Amino acid sequence: MFDSIDQANAAAARLEENRTEIDRTIAAQIDWLTHHGPAADDPFIGAIYHWLEHYLYVVGKRFHGLTVILSYRAAGRTDVDAVLPVAAALQLYHHHTLVHDDIYDGDVMRRGLPTSHVHLASLFESETAGACDPRPFASHGARSGVIAAFAYGKICRALANRAVSATTLDGARVLKILMMLEEHDLWDNVGQLLDVYHEGSRLPSSEACLQNVWLKTGRLFEVCARAGAVAAGADASITNALVSWAGNLAVAYQLKDDLEDTVGNSEKGLGRGIGVDLVALKPTYLLSLANELADAQDRATLSAWLNREQDYSVDEFSALIDRTGARRVTQLKVEELISAGVSTVGSLGTVGPDVLAEVTELSRYAISDEYWHRPLASGRSTAVDTEASGE
Repeated sequence: MFDSIDQANAAAARLEENRTEIDRTIAAQIDWLTHHGPAADDPFIGAIYHWLEHYLYVVGKRFHGLTVILSYRAAGRTDVDAVLPVAAALQLYHHHTLVHDDIYDGDVMRRGLPTSHVHLASLFESETAGACDPRPFASHGARSGVIAAFAYGKICRALANRAVSATTLDGARVLKILMMLEEHDLWDNVGQLLDVYHEGSRLPSSEACLQNVWLKTGRLFEVCARAGAVAAGADASITNALVSWAGNLAVAYQLKDDLEDTVGNSEKGLGRGIGVDLVALKPTYLLSLANELADAQDRATLSAWLNREQDYSVDEFSALIDRTGARRVTQLKVEELISAGVSTVGSLGTVGPDVLAEVTELSRYAISDEYWHRPLASGRSTAVDTEASGE
């Protein structure tokens, strides 16, 4: 995969530098919002704005922003500062989708912190009634928290547009990127609708589940790659290769997320809870594949669970999936997607070795235990830390 360990380490170091630059750009947008956003001097609105600062401290790896930057550089551009606002914008856009997704799923934690609707509920009531109940309207405060979180997500979405508009890129390219984000809103919401519709007894085929993974996750990564290519003025062949890589990377990442659902010490288990997707009967590729591969007895058991006719535990569900071989097949699919994506970029023959090494490293890291089993305490200083220390 790499010519040497030194090349791999250098690629990882450059990606880390870009992460820091993305965070610094996001911090500038947050600073503008907290000082100059509408009604910023109102204590309640100010608290909503300041909640966005938590995003800089969570241990996300800025995959969306990095995809923008790598696509820009793969197209031959080296002036990364010009595309940083776009990279920051795609991170903010992704954050807004997660805020809303947590509401839809009733999640109470993300990466070990309260989800936005849970945290913002604390601004409305001090009583604890319903505070730990994942149902959005479990109490008056919970209802208010959901409303505040939806609005907060829309603020992040608007801030993403503002970030794109702040770039020094040609106006026509800026407009094209903004239009891509507007169009993606349609696809993202369709993906969410299908996701909730297919929970439980309406579990679709594994191929249909893959298509919905693309709608909810893959297509946004493709928008990131296309945005970087548009910013660089790339031709169609380069753009298509980068979009293919990003889409494969995203689907592989989501399938790995499904595999980690029952792993207690993983990004998923520590950050959101063990078995959250299985408990909710989410229509994942892993679950659908297990249903297709199961013998008659296990399929009957699955049917009873999916129709909520019989109680089950996460351990029972996980053991059944293991028996079908679906976990092993899904892992092979993850590796296949990553390999195909990197090969597509490499086959262009025009991407510099340093950039190709970073594409390879980002792809490897996204599905590695190094990422999925890392501690959820931030080990990276942020732009806010740097400013506070005077560095």
